[in-house]
Amino acid sequence: MTTAPYGLPTGANVDGYDRVDDTHFYLSFTGQVNVPGLGNVQDEDVVYYNAGAWSLYFDGSVHGLGGNDNLDLDAISVVGGILYFSTVGNTNPPGVGGPADNGDIYSWNGTAYSRVIDRSAAPYNLPTNTDIDGFVRVDATHFYVSFSAANTTVPTLGAVQDEDVVYYNNGVWSVYFDGTAHGLGGNGDYNVDAFDVP
Repeated sequence: MTTAPYGLPTGANVDGYDRVDDTHFYLSFTGQVNVPGLGNVQDEDVVYYNAGAWSLYFDGSVHGLGGNDNLDLDAISVVGGILYFSTVGNTNPPGVGGPADNGDIYSWNGTAYSRVIDRSAAPYNLPTNTDIDGFVRVDATHFYVSFSAANTTVPTLGAVQDEDVVYYNNGVWSVYFDGTAHGLGGNGDYNVDAFDVP
């Protein structure tokens, strides 16, 4: 990542990714990263790459996520100008009530946060160890996810590994990408962390 046009330093660890096209995409990082033209970006922020130029798309510190490692962004998806995300730990973003869970998906609409997917509730019914680390939103009832836990029990599918991607289709779960079948199983370095689906 240290070569042009990206210019990110060695050791930059991407944990959220949303691709628009070959030269436009959004990223979040697992720690502080010095981004060309921006300086230090925190792990609660989202940056946007626009054909050679970086900009800060979402400043999590300004919007109440700074200073709490639980509120670091994990999975991200940007649809219609709304940021959808999961968090690293079990703490709700400001203004969101109810039990906090890093298996939930939240949104930021430019004004306020809300919970848009409660992993424990019907129709999702995901177990307590659910930790979403990859997310692509299609619409309110269709999305793709990957999980951080080595195994997550998904309704009708059973144990899904951390190298897999599953698809939620209006109440029905299916395997979109079987990482084990494609050579990613058995090695923690190959766990799927961030992804996008065209």
